[in-house]
Amino acid sequence: MDIVRSPLAHARIKAIHKEEALKIPGVLAVLTAEDLKPLKLHWMPTLAGDVAAVLADEKVHFQMQEVAVVIAENRYAAADGKEAVQVEYEELPVVIDPVKALLPDAPVLREDLAGKTEVRTDSATTPMKFSLGRPVTKKPPTSPSNRPKSRSNKT
Repeated sequence: MDIVRSPLAHARIKAIHKEEALKIPGVLAVLTAEDLKPLKLHWMPTLAGDVAAVLADEKVHFQMQEVAVVIAENRYAAADGKEAVQVEYEELPVVIDPVKALLPDAPVLREDLAGKTEVRTDSATTPMKFSLGRPVTKKPPTSPSNRPKSRSNKT
């Protein structure tokens, strides 16, 4: 097995050409999101309560996102098949600053979440104050190296 990944951080997938890969001896299948849709496996739930694309579905949302998977009899045929898959992309604007991503004119990665910019917090993060995106705390976190040493007089 080998995976075709997107070289772009944000792009619309115009076409995935897998015909040449399927001609390579030892390549058994090339799967894309279109192949997973009839099985309802193209989007899967996450631990955070959202859904994530198993393989990029119409758009890639980050660089190196999985676009197709090549199933083969051995890793060499899979690697050759991966190189033979051709993907046509329409490059879209990117945003790398999380604060700018909340602006109204920021590029939208997932249309199903457009306009949803609420920030959820839980009781552990609510009391924290934030400055420039970094938590500001009054004392440093404790770790084995900076914990106070016990001052016992036992000998």
